[in-house]
Amino acid sequence: MRCICSSRCLAGLLVLGLAQRRGQQFPRWVPGLRGRAVPRLLAVVPAGIAALTLVTYGVLSVAVFLGQLRSGEVRWPDVREGWATTATLLVFLGWGVALAVTTIGYALATRPGTEKTPPPAPQGPGPFTIGARP
Repeated sequence: MRCICSSRCLAGLLVLGLAQRRGQQFPRWVPGLRGRAVPRLLAVVPAGIAALTLVTYGVLSVAVFLGQLRSGEVRWPDVREGWATTATLLVFLGWGVALAVTTIGYALATRPGTEKTPPPAPQGPGPFTIGARP
């Protein structure tokens, strides 16, 4: 039971770390690592594995469920009665897809050579510059 509860917390922290800008640096309270950049693969590899696992579980669960419906092993009245259990199959699939998209975004944002540089200043007066003459 502890493993299930802690894995949910870790998965939530993983997504927060991937989505928020501060997930690219270790926090100040981490001794020895504070302020350093998080190694890219330290975030991307576990998130990619988790996303692949969740998508695979979701797709296989939905496939098994649809097979049971088709064979008559499960009937629609049973599905309506246990709708919450059925809906969780889609939650795993959705969570996996969302985690995959977040992981890809993090990987693109942290790839080497993508330092944030300000845009270059415009050269000369533009058409909407104060004091410019036509």
